[in-house]
Order: sequence, then C-alpha cells, then structure tokens
Amino acid sequence: MAETWFRGEAIGGPVSRPGGDPHDLGDGMYLTDRYAVADWYAATRAPGQKQRQQVLAVELDLARLGKVLDLRTDQRWSEYFRVTPMGGRLLELMKTGQLNEIYGRTFNTFLETYKIDRNQYDVIIGPEYVRGGSQMCIVHKNGQPTQLTASVRASFKVVSPGPPLPPVQPKDSIPTLNTQLPPMGGAPKTVFGKVLSNRDAAMLIGQALGGFAQWLGDKVIESKVQRELETTHLPAIRNIMGRGDGVLIILHFQEWKMPDNNGMRARTLLGVSVMGGKTQDDALRQWTSAGRITAGPAEGWRSFERYGWIPPGGGGNNGGG
Repeated sequence: MAETWFRGEAIGGPVSRPGGDPHDLGDGMYLTDRYAVADWYAATRAPGQKQRQQVLAVELDLARLGKVLDLRTDQRWSEYFRVTPMGGRLLELMKTGQLNEIYGRTFNTFLETYKIDRNQYDVIIGPEYVRGGSQMCIVHKNGQPTQLTASVRASFKVVSPGPPLPPVQPKDSIPTLNTQLPPMGGAPKTVFGKVLSNRDAAMLIGQALGGFAQWLGDKVIESKVQRELETTHLPAIRNIMGRGDGVLIILHFQEWKMPDNNGMRARTLLGVSVMGGKTQDDALRQWTSAGRITAGPAEGWRSFERYGWIPPGGGGNNGGG
C-alpha cells in the first residue's frame, strides 16, 4: 500500500552531499512521513527565506522499494536497548536530541552487534525520536546515489503552501489552547478495513471544515486548511479512517503577542497536521507526547494549536479542543 513521504529542501540547494555529513541512519537521501517535520527542515535549509523553502511529497509502496530494514518493526532494535547496559538511558538521550550524533553512533553499534550489513539494504526506516514520526533513508551505495534515489526524486511533487499570507485580524480575540470547537458530525459511515475513496474522504473533510469555519472567520485561511487536508493529508486521512480509527486535525497558528490599539491580535496559519487514534483523547495524547518540532512563530508572535475530531466511522458525537 502506498504511503506519503515528504522532504524539505531549499530551492537551489544546498542539499546533503553523498558521503558528507553523518546522519541518523547513515549516508542517503532522507524523507519524513510528517509534513510539519519536512517543513521544519526546509526552514533550516533556507532560514529567513520563505520563498526558497519547499516541501516535496512522493507516494511510495514499501513493498516495491527493494530490501528494507525497518527499525519500527524489527524486534532487534527494541531488544538492543533492553540488553545493552544503560540502553534505556541511551534511548532517552536519543529522544532529547541533546547530542547530535548519538543516534548515528547507536545505529552503527546496533549494526555491529547484530552483524547487519547496511549495504545490503536499499532503504532503512526508523523512528524520528526528536521531531516525531518516522524517517526514511534511501541508502547511498559506495558514497553515491542509486537508481532508486533518482527514481524517487523524479516522482517528487511540490506541496509547500508557499510564502505566508499577510496577517488578518479576526473579529474576536484568540481563545486559549485547547478551547472547544463546534462538533463535526453528520458524515457518512466508512467500512472499516478498507481505504476510503477520495469522494468519501472529501466529504469527511468538508464536515470537519464546517466545525472550524465559524471560529476561523476567514475564507483565505479556511481555503488554505482545506487545500492541505485534501492534498497533502488526504492519503493519511483515508488510511486512518479505513483502518477504523478517528482523525485528529491539528491547526498550527501564530498570533501577535501584543494586541493593537483595539485589543486585536492578527493571526496566520503555520500549518496543518493529522493524527489517528481510537478516540479523540487517545489521538491527542499521541500527538502531545510525541517529541517533535513544528514551524515556530516569528519574532513578536506566539504559537498555539486548535484541534478538531472526525470520529471512527465518520459519524456520531464529535468534539474538539
């Protein structure tokens, strides 16, 4: 089954060169399964130059990528931290990101411990402990990109929303984090275990937007949210609903720290994310507990999130925060 993966780059480079700087899973071209993480990387590769930042997306079927070492499901990876002295502490250090090269050193030691030849693999996938989600390394062989690297890069599509829109002033002041959203119900039921059609997913997204629209009060931001959900996040929403889970929709905003003379604070949308879960509380707990970095606010601004929920099956009572 195809999955959506992302890469954040700076238009015109530079990008990591083969055999260059060390990475968590070794030499290769890296992707992430989270748009927000790719967006962060794009920002770090072109700091202060929004017009040069771009996020690329590609649909990949892991079964067709050759030989894959997937640390997320390989029992040896979790076993390594159980049997290695101070392995638990080592894992905690990896999650903090305080030591830049600790993931890479740990991965190399893991390969040596289990006598795994990295060069026998075309793709390596592992947790992205610091910023959340998973990371994929399309392995370079002998310091050079492979045909698979070229094939994936040729399939990239630009999905960045582009330069930020001008701030807009809402009629009301911004509520605090975790305030209640109107319910988002009434969408048709789904068949668990099957991937939704684009039409069914679009209907669910439309219901979700109905819950956000009254609070947003801005058609430009609403259109941007809809575009994100119906393009970048559509495959994830279909897969989450198809397996019988609900979808938590996360809107990332920034607003002025200081209100203007009328007591108003302008706000802009930083991005959109989604998270699956059996219940809204479960999805929210997974989202808030994941170590991740999303696009941060500009100077003089502060960031916050708003949440909406599409329940399993697309119907029933809904809530948000």
